[in-house]
Amino acid sequence: FALTWHTRWVELWAGRDNVRWGPGRSGGLLAGGGSGPYTQAGYRLHVGSLLTFTALHGWLSQAEGRYVAFHRLDFRPVPNLRLGIAEGARYDGTGIEPLYLINLVTYAAAERMLTQDGTEGANRDSLFRSNFNIGVDVAWTVTPGTTLYGEFMLDDWKTDGSGPTRLAYQAGARWVREGARRLSLQAELTRVYNYTYTVFYGRDFLHSGGFLGYGRGPDTGDLRLWADLDLNLDWSLGLEAFWARTGEGNRAGAWCPETFETENPYGTRCQDHGEGAPGGSAFAGVVEHRSGALARAAFAPGDLLRIEVEAGVARVRNLDHVSGKSATRPLGRVLVDFRW
Repeated sequence: FALTWHTRWVELWAGRDNVRWGPGRSGGLLAGGGSGPYTQAGYRLHVGSLLTFTALHGWLSQAEGRYVAFHRLDFRPVPNLRLGIAEGARYDGTGIEPLYLINLVTYAAAERMLTQDGTEGANRDSLFRSNFNIGVDVAWTVTPGTTLYGEFMLDDWKTDGSGPTRLAYQAGARWVREGARRLSLQAELTRVYNYTYTVFYGRDFLHSGGFLGYGRGPDTGDLRLWADLDLNLDWSLGLEAFWARTGEGNRAGAWCPETFETENPYGTRCQDHGEGAPGGSAFAGVVEHRSGALARAAFAPGDLLRIEVEAGVARVRNLDHVSGKSATRPLGRVLVDFRW
Protein backbone atom coordinates (compact mmCIF):
# COMPACT_ATOMS: atom_id res chain seq x y z
CA PHE A 1 0.00 0.00 0.00
CA ALA A 2 1.09 3.56 -0.56
CA LEU A 3 -0.25 7.10 -0.60
CA THR A 4 0.69 9.20 -3.62
CA TRP A 5 0.23 12.79 -4.73
CA HIS A 6 1.30 14.17 -8.07
CA THR A 7 1.18 17.18 -10.34
CA ARG A 8 2.64 17.74 -13.77
CA TRP A 9 6.05 18.49 -12.25
CA VAL A 10 6.18 16.72 -8.88
CA GLU A 11 5.24 13.30 -7.47
CA LEU A 12 5.34 12.33 -3.78
CA TRP A 13 4.67 8.95 -2.20
CA ALA A 14 4.96 7.12 1.11
CA GLY A 15 3.97 3.62 2.12
CA ARG A 16 5.13 0.04 1.72
CA ASP A 17 6.32 -1.20 -1.65
CA ASN A 18 9.38 -2.43 -3.52
CA VAL A 19 11.24 -0.70 -6.35
CA ARG A 20 12.03 -1.78 -9.89
CA TRP A 21 14.06 0.45 -12.20
CA GLY A 22 15.74 -0.07 -15.55
CA PRO A 23 14.55 -1.18 -19.00
CA GLY A 24 14.79 -4.94 -18.39
CA ARG A 25 11.70 -7.13 -18.29
CA SER A 26 13.07 -9.84 -15.99
CA GLY A 27 14.12 -7.24 -13.41
CA GLY A 28 16.47 -4.30 -12.95
CA LEU A 29 20.02 -4.73 -11.67
CA LEU A 30 20.36 -1.92 -9.12
CA ALA A 31 16.71 -1.75 -8.00
CA GLY A 32 15.10 -4.85 -9.39
CA GLY A 33 12.07 -5.46 -7.19
CA GLY A 34 13.37 -8.88 -6.13
CA SER A 35 12.55 -8.51 -2.44
CA GLY A 36 9.35 -8.21 -0.50
CA PRO A 37 7.89 -4.72 0.03
CA TYR A 38 9.44 -2.40 2.59
CA THR A 39 8.51 0.95 4.15
CA GLN A 40 9.65 3.88 2.03
CA ALA A 41 9.12 7.52 1.14
CA GLY A 42 10.15 9.19 -2.09
CA TYR A 43 9.65 11.91 -4.65
CA ARG A 44 10.05 12.50 -8.39
CA LEU A 45 10.75 15.81 -10.16
CA HIS A 46 10.07 16.36 -13.89
CA VAL A 47 11.77 19.00 -16.03
CA GLY A 48 9.52 18.74 -19.06
CA SER A 49 10.33 15.61 -21.08
CA LEU A 50 14.09 16.21 -20.85
CA LEU A 51 14.98 15.29 -17.24
CA THR A 52 13.40 13.26 -14.44
CA PHE A 53 14.95 12.92 -10.98
CA THR A 54 13.70 10.22 -8.60
CA ALA A 55 14.76 9.60 -4.99
CA LEU A 56 13.54 7.38 -2.18
CA HIS A 57 14.56 6.29 1.29
CA GLY A 58 13.66 2.86 2.62
CA TRP A 59 13.36 1.49 6.14
CA LEU A 60 14.26 -2.21 5.83
CA SER A 61 14.11 -2.59 9.61
CA GLN A 62 14.02 0.37 11.94
CA ALA A 63 14.27 -1.97 14.92
CA GLU A 64 17.56 -3.37 13.59
CA GLY A 65 18.73 -0.05 12.11
CA ARG A 66 18.87 -1.24 8.47
CA TYR A 67 18.21 1.40 5.79
CA VAL A 68 18.49 1.77 2.03
CA ALA A 69 18.44 4.78 -0.28
CA PHE A 70 18.15 5.02 -4.08
CA HIS A 71 18.16 7.94 -6.47
CA ARG A 72 18.05 8.13 -10.24
CA LEU A 73 18.36 10.66 -13.07
CA ASP A 74 16.68 9.99 -16.43
CA PHE A 75 17.80 12.07 -19.41
CA ARG A 76 16.05 12.09 -22.80
CA PRO A 77 18.16 14.22 -25.20
CA VAL A 78 16.08 13.13 -28.22
CA PRO A 79 12.65 11.45 -28.34
CA ASN A 80 14.00 8.00 -29.28
CA LEU A 81 16.84 7.82 -26.71
CA ARG A 82 16.64 7.56 -22.92
CA LEU A 83 19.69 7.46 -20.65
CA GLY A 84 19.59 6.68 -16.93
CA ILE A 85 22.12 6.79 -14.09
CA ALA A 86 21.30 5.67 -10.55
CA GLU A 87 22.93 5.05 -7.18
CA GLY A 88 22.01 2.89 -4.22
CA ALA A 89 23.32 2.94 -0.65
CA ARG A 90 22.71 0.31 2.04
CA TYR A 91 23.71 1.40 5.51
CA ASP A 92 23.16 0.60 9.17
CA GLY A 93 22.82 3.06 12.02
CA THR A 94 20.95 4.18 15.08
CA GLY A 95 18.97 6.61 12.95
CA ILE A 96 18.41 7.94 9.45
CA GLU A 97 21.45 9.44 7.72
CA PRO A 98 20.50 12.95 6.47
CA LEU A 99 23.01 12.84 3.59
CA TYR A 100 21.10 9.94 2.06
CA LEU A 101 17.68 11.28 2.96
CA ILE A 102 17.91 14.76 1.43
CA ASN A 103 19.97 13.80 -1.68
CA LEU A 104 22.05 16.98 -1.92
CA VAL A 105 25.26 15.08 -2.78
CA THR A 106 26.00 11.89 -4.68
CA TYR A 107 26.07 8.70 -2.64
CA ALA A 108 29.71 8.18 -3.67
CA ALA A 109 30.59 11.49 -1.98
CA ALA A 110 28.34 10.77 1.02
CA GLU A 111 29.96 7.37 1.60
CA ARG A 112 33.42 8.92 1.42
CA MET A 113 32.55 11.55 4.01
CA LEU A 114 30.87 9.08 6.35
CA THR A 115 33.78 6.66 6.09
CA GLN A 116 36.25 9.41 6.95
CA ASP A 117 34.28 10.06 10.14
CA GLY A 118 35.14 6.57 11.38
CA THR A 119 38.23 5.47 13.26
CA GLU A 120 41.38 4.35 11.52
CA GLY A 121 42.05 0.65 11.05
CA ALA A 122 39.81 -2.36 10.52
CA ASN A 123 36.79 -0.80 12.24
CA ARG A 124 36.46 1.89 9.58
CA ASP A 125 34.90 -0.49 7.03
CA SER A 126 33.15 -2.90 9.37
CA LEU A 127 31.46 -0.29 11.56
CA PHE A 128 31.12 2.90 9.58
CA ARG A 129 31.07 2.12 5.87
CA SER A 130 27.87 1.76 3.83
CA ASN A 131 27.48 -0.39 0.72
CA PHE A 132 27.36 1.78 -2.38
CA ASN A 133 26.26 0.67 -5.90
CA ILE A 134 26.01 2.59 -9.17
CA GLY A 135 24.10 1.66 -12.33
CA VAL A 136 23.67 3.09 -15.84
CA ASP A 137 21.14 2.07 -18.49
CA VAL A 138 20.08 3.08 -21.98
CA ALA A 139 17.04 2.42 -24.19
CA TRP A 140 17.23 3.33 -27.89
CA THR A 141 14.28 3.11 -30.27
CA VAL A 142 16.12 2.31 -33.49
CA THR A 143 13.02 2.34 -35.67
CA PRO A 144 9.34 2.62 -34.74
CA GLY A 145 8.55 -0.61 -32.89
CA THR A 146 12.19 -1.74 -32.46
CA THR A 147 14.08 -0.95 -29.23
CA LEU A 148 17.55 -1.95 -28.03
CA TYR A 149 18.42 -1.58 -24.35
CA GLY A 150 21.08 -2.38 -21.80
CA GLU A 151 22.01 -1.89 -18.16
CA PHE A 152 25.30 -2.12 -16.27
CA MET A 153 25.72 -2.10 -12.49
CA LEU A 154 28.92 -1.81 -10.48
CA ASP A 155 28.93 -3.09 -6.90
CA ASP A 156 32.62 -2.80 -6.14
CA TRP A 157 33.76 0.78 -6.64
CA LYS A 158 37.44 0.87 -5.72
CA THR A 159 39.38 4.12 -5.81
CA ASP A 160 42.71 2.27 -6.11
CA GLY A 161 41.72 0.73 -9.45
CA SER A 162 42.03 -2.88 -8.26
CA GLY A 163 38.45 -3.86 -9.15
CA PRO A 164 35.77 -4.38 -10.03
CA THR A 165 35.05 -7.79 -8.58
CA ARG A 166 31.26 -7.55 -8.28
CA LEU A 167 29.09 -6.33 -11.14
CA ALA A 168 26.09 -7.18 -13.32
CA TYR A 169 25.01 -6.46 -16.87
CA GLN A 170 21.92 -6.92 -19.01
CA ALA A 171 21.18 -6.49 -22.74
CA GLY A 172 17.96 -6.91 -24.65
CA ALA A 173 15.90 -6.14 -27.73
CA ARG A 174 12.15 -5.67 -28.23
CA TRP A 175 10.09 -5.61 -31.42
CA VAL A 176 6.42 -4.56 -31.47
CA ARG A 177 3.93 -4.70 -34.31
CA GLU A 178 0.82 -2.62 -33.76
CA GLY A 179 -2.53 -3.46 -35.31
CA ALA A 180 -5.87 -5.01 -34.48
CA ARG A 181 -3.85 -7.49 -32.40
CA ARG A 182 -0.61 -6.21 -30.90
CA LEU A 183 2.35 -8.61 -31.22
CA SER A 184 5.52 -8.19 -29.15
CA LEU A 185 8.77 -10.21 -29.33
CA GLN A 186 11.58 -9.73 -26.81
CA ALA A 187 14.97 -11.26 -25.95
CA GLU A 188 17.05 -10.52 -22.84
CA LEU A 189 20.43 -11.70 -21.54
CA THR A 190 21.42 -11.10 -17.90
CA ARG A 191 24.61 -11.88 -15.98
CA VAL A 192 25.22 -11.18 -12.28
CA TYR A 193 28.68 -11.89 -10.90
CA ASN A 194 29.28 -13.87 -7.75
CA TYR A 195 29.05 -11.99 -4.39
CA THR A 196 27.13 -9.06 -5.89
CA TYR A 197 24.74 -7.32 -3.41
CA THR A 198 26.64 -8.69 -0.38
CA VAL A 199 29.64 -7.42 1.60
CA PHE A 200 31.68 -8.90 4.43
CA TYR A 201 30.71 -6.09 6.82
CA GLY A 202 27.00 -6.93 6.58
CA ARG A 203 25.42 -4.08 4.58
CA ASP A 204 23.71 -6.47 2.17
CA PHE A 205 21.10 -5.45 -0.41
CA LEU A 206 18.69 -8.02 1.01
CA HIS A 207 15.23 -7.86 2.54
CA SER A 208 12.83 -10.64 3.58
CA GLY A 209 15.14 -13.22 2.03
CA GLY A 210 15.11 -11.54 -1.40
CA PHE A 211 17.58 -9.30 -3.20
CA LEU A 212 16.72 -5.63 -3.60
CA GLY A 213 18.39 -5.85 -7.02
CA TYR A 214 17.98 -8.62 -9.59
CA GLY A 215 15.56 -11.17 -8.20
CA ARG A 216 17.60 -14.29 -9.01
CA GLY A 217 20.57 -12.90 -7.10
CA PRO A 218 24.33 -13.26 -7.66
CA ASP A 219 26.30 -15.98 -9.42
CA THR A 220 23.59 -16.31 -12.06
CA GLY A 221 23.11 -15.86 -15.77
CA ASP A 222 20.08 -16.34 -17.96
CA LEU A 223 18.69 -15.86 -21.44
CA ARG A 224 14.94 -15.29 -21.82
CA LEU A 225 12.68 -15.01 -24.86
CA TRP A 226 9.10 -13.72 -24.85
CA ALA A 227 6.24 -13.58 -27.34
CA ASP A 228 3.08 -11.69 -26.35
CA LEU A 229 -0.16 -11.25 -28.27
CA ASP A 230 -2.87 -8.80 -27.17
CA LEU A 231 -6.14 -10.19 -28.48
CA ASN A 232 -8.09 -7.11 -27.38
CA LEU A 233 -8.08 -4.57 -24.54
CA ASP A 234 -8.95 -7.24 -21.95
CA TRP A 235 -7.23 -10.46 -23.03
CA SER A 236 -3.59 -11.30 -23.82
CA LEU A 237 -1.60 -14.49 -24.39
CA GLY A 238 2.12 -15.10 -23.95
CA LEU A 239 4.95 -17.61 -24.31
CA GLU A 240 8.31 -17.57 -22.53
CA ALA A 241 11.43 -19.71 -23.00
CA PHE A 242 14.47 -19.54 -20.71
CA TRP A 243 17.93 -20.96 -20.21
CA ALA A 244 19.52 -20.21 -16.83
CA ARG A 245 22.69 -21.05 -14.90
CA THR A 246 23.21 -20.75 -11.15
CA GLY A 247 26.51 -21.23 -9.30
CA GLU A 248 26.99 -22.36 -5.73
CA GLY A 249 27.71 -18.78 -4.72
CA ASN A 250 24.08 -17.78 -5.28
CA ARG A 251 23.17 -17.67 -1.58
CA ALA A 252 26.63 -18.19 -0.11
CA GLY A 253 27.03 -14.66 1.25
CA ALA A 254 29.79 -12.06 1.05
CA TRP A 255 33.13 -12.25 -0.70
CA CYS A 256 35.09 -12.18 2.54
CA PRO A 257 33.14 -13.56 5.51
CA GLU A 258 34.78 -13.06 8.89
CA THR A 259 35.50 -16.79 9.11
CA PHE A 260 37.86 -16.65 6.09
CA GLU A 261 41.01 -14.61 6.53
CA THR A 262 42.57 -15.06 3.11
CA GLU A 263 40.46 -17.39 0.97
CA ASN A 264 36.85 -18.44 0.51
CA PRO A 265 35.58 -22.02 -0.09
CA TYR A 266 35.92 -21.68 -3.89
CA GLY A 267 39.65 -20.96 -3.82
CA THR A 268 39.44 -17.33 -4.94
CA ARG A 269 41.13 -14.54 -3.04
CA CYS A 270 39.29 -12.58 -0.38
CA GLN A 271 38.25 -9.03 -1.18
CA ASP A 272 40.75 -7.29 1.09
CA HIS A 273 43.53 -9.89 1.23
CA GLY A 274 45.98 -11.51 -1.14
CA GLU A 275 47.27 -10.44 -4.54
CA GLY A 276 45.83 -10.67 -8.01
CA ALA A 277 42.35 -10.05 -9.40
CA PRO A 278 39.56 -11.90 -7.54
CA GLY A 279 37.50 -14.40 -9.51
CA GLY A 280 33.92 -13.21 -9.08
CA SER A 281 33.34 -13.48 -12.85
CA ALA A 282 33.40 -17.30 -12.82
CA PHE A 283 30.49 -19.48 -11.74
CA ALA A 284 31.30 -21.12 -8.41
CA GLY A 285 31.30 -24.85 -7.75
CA VAL A 286 28.90 -27.19 -9.56
CA VAL A 287 26.68 -25.09 -11.83
CA GLU A 288 22.95 -25.83 -11.95
CA HIS A 289 21.47 -25.61 -15.48
CA ARG A 290 17.78 -24.88 -15.88
CA SER A 291 15.78 -24.58 -19.10
CA GLY A 292 12.09 -24.56 -19.85
CA ALA A 293 9.04 -22.82 -21.23
CA LEU A 294 5.90 -21.15 -19.90
CA ALA A 295 2.53 -20.24 -21.40
CA ARG A 296 0.42 -17.49 -19.88
CA ALA A 297 -3.01 -15.94 -20.24
CA ALA A 298 -4.02 -12.61 -18.70
CA PHE A 299 -7.40 -10.95 -18.21
CA ALA A 300 -7.38 -7.24 -17.33
CA PRO A 301 -10.76 -5.51 -17.59
CA GLY A 302 -9.88 -1.85 -17.05
CA ASP A 303 -7.17 -0.46 -14.78
CA LEU A 304 -8.29 -1.91 -11.44
CA LEU A 305 -8.07 -5.69 -11.87
CA ARG A 306 -5.58 -8.04 -13.53
CA ILE A 307 -5.72 -11.86 -13.36
CA GLU A 308 -2.79 -13.81 -14.81
CA VAL A 309 -2.28 -17.59 -15.05
CA GLU A 310 0.99 -19.31 -16.03
CA ALA A 311 1.85 -22.97 -16.59
CA GLY A 312 4.95 -24.68 -17.93
CA VAL A 313 7.79 -27.10 -17.35
CA ALA A 314 11.51 -26.85 -16.52
CA ARG A 315 14.34 -29.31 -17.04
CA VAL A 316 17.09 -29.06 -14.41
CA ARG A 317 20.60 -30.53 -14.65
CA ASN A 318 22.95 -30.72 -11.65
CA LEU A 319 19.93 -30.19 -9.40
CA ASP A 320 20.83 -28.52 -6.10
CA HIS A 321 24.43 -28.38 -7.38
CA VAL A 322 24.82 -32.16 -7.28
CA SER A 323 26.75 -33.28 -10.36
CA GLY A 324 24.71 -35.58 -12.61
CA LYS A 325 21.43 -35.18 -10.71
CA SER A 326 18.54 -34.18 -12.98
CA ALA A 327 14.82 -33.55 -12.68
CA THR A 328 11.82 -32.27 -14.58
CA ARG A 329 9.71 -29.78 -12.67
CA PRO A 330 6.23 -28.37 -13.37
CA LEU A 331 5.88 -24.60 -13.21
CA GLY A 332 2.80 -22.58 -12.40
CA ARG A 333 1.59 -19.29 -11.00
CA VAL A 334 -1.68 -17.42 -10.45
CA LEU A 335 -1.47 -13.64 -9.99
CA VAL A 336 -4.35 -11.40 -8.94
CA ASP A 337 -3.64 -7.67 -8.85
CA PHE A 338 -6.39 -5.41 -7.53
CA ARG A 339 -6.01 -1.64 -7.22
CA TRP A 340 -8.43 0.94 -5.94
